Amino acid sequence: MRKATPIIAMISLLLAIGLTGVYILELQNTPDRIFDKNMNSVVELKATTDEIESFGTAVIISETELITNYHVISYTNQGVSNIHRSLEIRFVDESDYITATLIKYDENLDLALLSMEDKKGESISFQNGDIVEGESVILLGNANNLGISITSGIISRSKVNIINNMIENTYIQVDATSTSGVSGGALVDSNGKLIGILTLRILDNEGTPIYGYVFAIPIFTIREFLTT
Repeated sequence: MRKATPIIAMISLLLAIGLTGVYILELQNTPDRIFDKNMNSVVELKATTDEIESFGTAVIISETELITNYHVISYTNQGVSNIHRSLEIRFVDESDYITATLIKYDENLDLALLSMEDKKGESISFQNGDIVEGESVILLGNANNLGISITSGIISRSKVNIINNMIENTYIQVDATSTSGVSGGALVDSNGKLIGILTLRILDNEGTPIYGYVFAIPIFTIREFLTT
């Protein structure tokens, strides 16, 4: 019995180390820690032209560049899509907006690349692996134009084709609660890495959003947009 004691002690030690590692990993991936990690990489976006005003979100992808939705920075007048004259962003911990400049856009993909000249930001990390169905995710955006906040969801479909405005694209479908203002926001995985840009919700026959379904432009589409 005495000879077995060191073996038992060693096994207990290894189990303790393993459980500690799991605990630390879970602690690092809690929603509050993911928010703290990324809150300076997601900004409020305001786009205006005369009396027309639009609010949404943008995600910082380099020190001076941001990505958002085309529909956030544009408006429709007599059936024609136009870019807003003024684009401004505001960081989560600041009260004033700063000017943003449009670099390029793709109306069909609903993506736009912006730059900021007066400030450098903290870029978000991109995810390089597969998008996993059933994975828990975090959504960060300017919900109801009340500032950057988070909510959680689950990926129900990693690739789903949807026709929007007569254009078919591939999206990530997330079971989550969302609202206006989060367009252009970040969909991040359990490690806080970007896997998509939030873009649309499904509407019923009366034009009312169907809650519980959120769609995001996947990271592979974002990469293609940035490199073309």
